Amino acid sequence: MRHPFAAADLAHIVARVGDWDAMRGAHCVVTGGTGYLGGWLVEALRAADDAHGLGVRLTLVTRDPARAHATHPGWAADRRIAWITADVRTLPALPRDTTHAIHAAAESSTIADPDDHRAQFTTVLDGTRTLLDRLAETEVRQLLFVSTGGVYGRSALAERLDEASGFAPDPTDVRSAYDEAKRAAELLVTLEGRRGLVAPIVRLFASVGPGLPLDAHFAVGNFLRDALAGGPITVRGDGTAVRSYLYAADVAAWCWRALFHGVSGRAYNVGAELALSTRELALRVAQVTELQPTAVRVLGEAPRGGQAQRLVPDTARARTELEVAEWIDIDDALRRTIAWHRATHD
Repeated sequence: MRHPFAAADLAHIVARVGDWDAMRGAHCVVTGGTGYLGGWLVEALRAADDAHGLGVRLTLVTRDPARAHATHPGWAADRRIAWITADVRTLPALPRDTTHAIHAAAESSTIADPDDHRAQFTTVLDGTRTLLDRLAETEVRQLLFVSTGGVYGRSALAERLDEASGFAPDPTDVRSAYDEAKRAAELLVTLEGRRGLVAPIVRLFASVGPGLPLDAHFAVGNFLRDALAGGPITVRGDGTAVRSYLYAADVAAWCWRALFHGVSGRAYNVGAELALSTRELALRVAQVTELQPTAVRVLGEAPRGGQAQRLVPDTARARTELEVAEWIDIDDALRRTIAWHRATHD
């Protein structure tokens, strides 16, 4: 059973989002609410309701409620939460009184077979189309669409990517299926916004925090897994790929502020701006877990096809328009994530 997120992290989100009055009496539908990011968004809303007496209701769409109950203690008995058991591509009718929606389904790490690129593509695109159709039958006012920094494709020449960057995935590379589908889904959401739905878009870059899988394709998760096992920390590539990492509690706060204050059809990069090579990241993980630098092994394997060597956002738009910041730095983020995993396995 997973431990709940730290109360301090949830209080951080509630405070940084600030004005939650938009959710007073709201009924929010969340797809992907049982995933890594979705779990943070749901827990934040529950914490905000506890703090401010908002009277919110939640409807979570999931294919496996039993798994959600196991990984998020307290949800099964929470009377604020209702469940719809369905694949987002075959979503049934939603509650008529839905006022808000967050579409965070189809994370890249949750596809049963990572090689089934067609399933990745259809889950994102057909799922988004189906959700929009179902929302049109409700009283929904606002939708937050969760996209990815992967929409910029291979961007090794860009120091930082802003929302107007002209990069894109290669549509003839099947490994671009997830990112290309997100690009198309952003267009569907924007078109729906022209019909009156307020629908800002968030493009997520790399992050770290409690709940991040340690055995998926996330380098930072793999490094944390190795460190928690006592090392060595293995960098499978040559250590030169560059990313940046925003703490999950900050990611959740940015997303909620985007829903409340973002412009419909406008994309906002969500991520940190401190660029780290994978080798530098591994060394930081070693440092915060008190391992020696020699515990980091760089294997020098060729990078996986389709991955950008550098993917770092420019977040000026989000920082200016949404009034957000990187409140928790990378070292503190790593320490908090490690502490959570250690508590989970106590």
